[in-house]
Amino acid sequence: MSEFCPQESCGQCPPPCNCWDHLFNKYIPDSSETSVILRPISKTFINGMAASYDNTYDEILKPYIDKKEFTRIIDRLNTLLTSEFPCCACLFWTYMLSICTLGTSFACTYYVVKQAQIKLEEKIEEINKNDLISRKLHLSYNQYCSTSWLELKILNDDVINVNMNMNINSEQNELKIINKNEVNNNFENNEDEDKEDNKNYIKLEIKDK
Repeated sequence: MSEFCPQESCGQCPPPCNCWDHLFNKYIPDSSETSVILRPISKTFINGMAASYDNTYDEILKPYIDKKEFTRIIDRLNTLLTSEFPCCACLFWTYMLSICTLGTSFACTYYVVKQAQIKLEEKIEEINKNDLISRKLHLSYNQYCSTSWLELKILNDDVINVNMNMNINSEQNELKIINKNEVNNNFENNEDEDKEDNKNYIKLEIKDK
């Protein structure tokens, strides 16, 4: 994949300047024994968001997830970002026009990038719940000082139990809310029926008189 273009060999994208990214990327932490850091592999926007992230498999993940499944998950995220991120031409002209527009050219592009970030975080939350928590893994999006990275953490049993309890409690709270709403609806329906019965009773009394 191209260093600048999230869509490989599109043939239409002028490469944005990548000269400052290596300075900001110094803030990205290194992988450790309990976490794998996935660095951006495309040009980052001013808020640090990138159009794609590294999908290199780390051997410390071997007991938890195989390479094929790991690559499939990260590629899903990169595909989502590629479809939601502004094209390279838009990014190029956003930066080129920033001087004469005093930075206002970033406004529209920033909105699109922010929406892409929201969708990325939603997809990560879904992947954690459906694919990773059972493997004792947790994926997160991190952003700092005009750069960003993905972090895949290896969880201990205590953290997993806490997450499972939180999920159970949230499901129970949803059931309580549903049951409460059902009770309220039944109560309102009963009140309406009683009112209707009272009206019919008054009508009958009037007729008898």
